[in-house]
Amino acid sequence: MLRNPKHRLAPLVVAGSLALAACGGGADSADRTPSGEAQRGGALTVATEIAWTTDPNDATTLSSWTASQAIYDRLVYARPDGTVEPGLAESVEMSDDGRRYTVKMRPGTTFHDGTPVDAEAVKVSLDRVRDPKAPSTSAVYFASVDTVEVVDGRTVQINMKRPDVAFLRLGLGGVASGIVSPTALKKYGDKIDQNPVGAGPFKFVRENPGDELQLERFDDYYDPARPYLDKVTLKFIPDAQARYASLTSGAVDVIHNIDPKSIKSAKANNSVVISHPSGFGNSLISLNNTRAPFDDVRAREAVCAATDADAINQAVYLGVYRTDVSSPFGPEHPFGPAKTPEGHVSYDLDRAKKLVEELGGLDVTLTVASVYKSLGDAIMAQWQAAGIHVTGEAVESTTAIERATRREYEAMPYRYQGDVEPDRNVANFFVEGAFLNTTGYADPEVGRLVAEGRQATDESRRKEIYTQISDKLAEATPMCWLFSNDLPQAWRSYVGGIPDAPDGRTVLRDAYVTQ
Repeated sequence: MLRNPKHRLAPLVVAGSLALAACGGGADSADRTPSGEAQRGGALTVATEIAWTTDPNDATTLSSWTASQAIYDRLVYARPDGTVEPGLAESVEMSDDGRRYTVKMRPGTTFHDGTPVDAEAVKVSLDRVRDPKAPSTSAVYFASVDTVEVVDGRTVQINMKRPDVAFLRLGLGGVASGIVSPTALKKYGDKIDQNPVGAGPFKFVRENPGDELQLERFDDYYDPARPYLDKVTLKFIPDAQARYASLTSGAVDVIHNIDPKSIKSAKANNSVVISHPSGFGNSLISLNNTRAPFDDVRAREAVCAATDADAINQAVYLGVYRTDVSSPFGPEHPFGPAKTPEGHVSYDLDRAKKLVEELGGLDVTLTVASVYKSLGDAIMAQWQAAGIHVTGEAVESTTAIERATRREYEAMPYRYQGDVEPDRNVANFFVEGAFLNTTGYADPEVGRLVAEGRQATDESRRKEIYTQISDKLAEATPMCWLFSNDLPQAWRSYVGGIPDAPDGRTVLRDAYVTQ
């Protein structure tokens, strides 16, 4: 049971209804239901694009979310349609002033090592997320939390510094609220990633780092009907064509991020299902605003004006993505601006050339994850056409993410999933100290608007706030927007129970196979 005053539920209810409409589009199959009902047993292999971490404290990628959510259950489940449902928490009640959450845990629930999932275990995990010595990559969503108190064996009280309408979904329902066994934390410490122990539907068996992760059914899971599968394997296959070939050959059952060149083939293959809902986030070119040359707004405007996203989308991605993006919000996001923000820098080759001339030349290093070499080549060609001297640098995907978050780069294509809750599209990217603030842009006024957006309970006021944030970003141009970040999945036709997720994550709790 999730109890909230009605005025606090309104933004989620409205956003959820719009999110459902957004999920109807995209290049997906007409029928995602396999022949045969959900049944117990079988194994499933998921091919991921990027290597993973199992630790919910550090999960930032699609593959990490998939692995972490299988092992660690969260307090509540944030569904793609904007709704929130109970998870490890039997109930969550919020006070009328929004400054206190009372979380009641399910009775008799245990971790994979037999440790009880009690109030003390929840406090340990939530305090770990907020530990300033080793903060979670999702710590920004817990910024409104003041203290976490144990009321009794099954009850936790979360005291807030201020109301936060995003906290239920992004905090308690986010990946970082995956509750970790305190016994395992004490035993393994910072090695918990190699020895994960949660209370989720699947438990850890073994891992070959950078290659394969094996999980098996947790027989004492609190929901006796779940999971259906006996075994789950994650395999790291970075090459898109190789992932799709593995799917069609039957070597794997599910693949992350099917590439556009394979979508046409998959549509004609009756043994393959495509899930391609419209994404809530966008793809972009992140620019390091903290160092030359992009500490000068003219340099940022020059590269953005030199970037023809439409041409890149057609040449590299066969026109699959939408290029009508000019803000942190995907094209169909319910909180996106109603019109292109004033100041948005769109493709204008003449303007780019004039800015380069005004700067007295422009030298840029473009760092690209090796799996996106084609995208990097297209960007470099366009920038060179504007008179920009570009040096290309290809690195492995995990290295690219590490370099971006440490701001050890100049320019880098990047993407983020976003959420129907708009705070997720801005708070971790444009607030000082946020883990995913890869550009270093942190306007205090934007920070103030982000904080106000979290406290506003009126939907129309929230829309105004996020439109103002989009306008401020357009003026500053901390990055170049490219296209919608749709993350289509594909699976064999005998696979069922995987929801259409605009953020592309594979939720395995309800997954099943019919052969």
